[in-house]
Amino acid sequence: MHSCHYGTSGVSHDSHGNTARLAKEHGDTVLARICGSIAADEKWHENAYVKMVEKLLEIDPSYAMLGIADMMRKKIAMPAYLMYDGQDPNLFGNFAAVTQRVGVYTAGDYTDILDFLVGQWKLEKLEGLNSRVTYPLELTKSPGTWIGRNRDIK
Repeated sequence: MHSCHYGTSGVSHDSHGNTARLAKEHGDTVLARICGSIAADEKWHENAYVKMVEKLLEIDPSYAMLGIADMMRKKIAMPAYLMYDGQDPNLFGNFAAVTQRVGVYTAGDYTDILDFLVGQWKLEKLEGLNSRVTYPLELTKSPGTWIGRNRDIK
């Protein structure tokens, strides 16, 4: 199970929506419309992935929980981390710092996605899990806490 697909769609939805908002605030209505369309498409993907995982949790909650825990431990990695311009070995790090600073995508957004998943999938209330799931279930208790929620990072 690759529940991280939900995460990347949620991230893409949030970041494109935030970029659309910023573009509109700065007078670029064309970019705002483009990013808004992408955000809407990513929202559709997000909803589809959430429903798929919900069904997996219904069919085999232990196995589904192991997949979710794997995603939470690895965090959500966006394809942009592979960016390379042939010059800057820290291109993605610089890009990520700018997106965090201007509010396109922040650490708070990331923890909000994980908190949403835990609540949507009712992970804290799962029953009938096998013994392999005891530790992963602990990861769901408060994702914002174990990730280190800090909305003031700029």
